[in-house]
Amino acid sequence: MSVDDRVEQLREEAARAGLDAVLVTSPPSIFYLTGLDAEPMERLYAVAVTARGGALIVPALDREGGEKAPTGLELFIVVDEQK
Repeated sequence: MSVDDRVEQLREEAARAGLDAVLVTSPPSIFYLTGLDAEPMERLYAVAVTARGGALIVPALDREGGEKAPTGLELFIVVDEQK
């Protein structure tokens, strides 16, 4: 089963449960859904799945890892701007 098949399965289960969206933040679950193996430390890594789409959310520090992840999800980069 491909990672995109797993995302589609999650989408279908969410619809059956009456959910509009699912936000996944557990590193093992993110790996299962996207193939991205990352240690979040204090930064946000997530997978957002809706009925019509979804996104892999990664910090700018791991842009390369997000770009290499074998997933069809849209990549959303979080820029950490400290002032």
